[in-house]
Amino acid sequence: MTLERLVGPVGVDTFLSEYLGKRPVVIQDAGDFADWFSFDALDELISSRGLRHPTVRLVSEGNEIPPHVFSTGPVPWGAGAVPGLGRPEVLYDLMQRGASLVFDDLATNWEPVARAARDLEARLRATASATSIFTPPKSQTFTPRYEVHDTFLVQAEGSQHWKVWSQHVAKPLRHQVCPPDGSPTEALLIDQALHKGDVLYAPRGFVLAGQTLDSDSLHIAYGVTPFTWFDVVKSALESFDDPLLDEPVPLAIHREIELDDAADIAFEEMLDRFEDATQPAQAFDRLARAFVRERRPLVRGLSALGDVVKADTSVRRTTGVIDRWVDGTLTFHEVDVDVPAEHVATIRGRAPFPAGSIGLDLSQRLHADGYLEVAR
Repeated sequence: MTLERLVGPVGVDTFLSEYLGKRPVVIQDAGDFADWFSFDALDELISSRGLRHPTVRLVSEGNEIPPHVFSTGPVPWGAGAVPGLGRPEVLYDLMQRGASLVFDDLATNWEPVARAARDLEARLRATASATSIFTPPKSQTFTPRYEVHDTFLVQAEGSQHWKVWSQHVAKPLRHQVCPPDGSPTEALLIDQALHKGDVLYAPRGFVLAGQTLDSDSLHIAYGVTPFTWFDVVKSALESFDDPLLDEPVPLAIHREIELDDAADIAFEEMLDRFEDATQPAQAFDRLARAFVRERRPLVRGLSALGDVVKADTSVRRTTGVIDRWVDGTLTFHEVDVDVPAEHVATIRGRAPFPAGSIGLDLSQRLHADGYLEVAR
């Protein structure tokens, strides 16, 4: 389980009660994360995956290197062309000369990291992303900055010295991103080197900065963004249909704004109508449904192309599926499937079962949509 690996000797219960969303912590000797990502894995991505900006970025002395410096021109593709692809030899050369490589979309480009991120999403009921950063010796990729998500920094290779300061913005929301030039620092809380196998956790809003030591460094940053009451209110507003919302408002741009009685009364009446019309359960339901439907399937296609699901085929829930079952409908991966209540416990468990035990047609549908996989 991903969370157990990340928090290591601290323990999940202690981490959830004392650190999650509250304060940063360094977890030493959490484990070996080579199966998630490594120098060899990064080498494969650079040399053979056809990387393009903005999936991959290069940063030197805190400034982004323009993508045209390390990319080809448009590459002919059928009747059209593909925008500039990263040139591996140029990427390697710039990295050798001190540039950091930032891989922003690791959770959709590298399966072990994608599965770890999905497991975090299921466990913490929050959205998760993953970025990897290669940093050469004695370098700092970014100025001190805060994130709008909780961060698990996994030192996959090498070492890096990290500093963590107190919150500059208390629990920033998704839209309250850090300015490009970084964030002011206040009370220093952590001043410590992370070595291979160490993990640093920092809740959103805490300011971080890393500096490599005498060797190359590679770390994975898992970003976990919780849902907040702001999201609930926003969800409720999106379904609030009131004629006053469409009316223009006269802004007094040249003087201090003072609402007249009519405007003040109209606003208060609209809030009353919003309160009367709002059903919190529906707002939560829309957030939950959107979260489930937006999770990309983690399906290995080639190994399953020849699978034929018959009544006696042993199947099980695909690893990494996030779903919900409401009013007889199973929702996952932008798919809705009617599932009888008597079969829900079977298909949502992890134990293999004969496809015919829930009805062959249903098993074949769920297999085709990536919910079930053949148990091997």
